[in-house]
Amino acid sequence: MMVDPDSVAIVRAVLSLADALGMSTTAEGIETVELATTLAALGCAAGQGYYFARPLEPPDAIDYFRSRRRA
Repeated sequence: MMVDPDSVAIVRAVLSLADALGMSTTAEGIETVELATTLAALGCAAGQGYYFARPLEPPDAIDYFRSRRRA
């Protein structure tokens, strides 16, 4: 998305449509702070990807989310 202006336009349109329909959004495949920041600025509600955490087994995922709530 960061290298293709058309991709940004498509993401902006999808986020606008979701907002108009009262839906929240989750972006997948976020691997850099720049992408996370751009998506947040465009109005994306949530994201997942290697930037936030590597794939985790269920018990490790629970520990991860608990540690983030305390932070």
